[in-house]
Amino acid sequence: MADGTEGTHTHGDGEYRQYLPDLSIPRFTTMQKQDAHEYANEFIQGGNPPWLHALYLHWRNLFQEPFKGVTNDGELDCLFCIFPLDS
Repeated sequence: MADGTEGTHTHGDGEYRQYLPDLSIPRFTTMQKQDAHEYANEFIQGGNPPWLHALYLHWRNLFQEPFKGVTNDGELDCLFCIFPLDS
């Protein structure tokens, strides 16, 4: 813009910030000191953070099931099946 306001944003006072996590808690301060390998080892071996590790374990179990296709409601109709359904 010709008035020199390009690049400035006035989207309120940032009320969304109340929903962001506090970066000074141990979860984040510990993470800041780790590289990717250390973080991954702590995640896999130590199960930290526990809520995310539980989700990871749940998905690991789901990976053992054979892939049958894509569904949006749990019912396969072979719209996107890669193998024929065994009825």
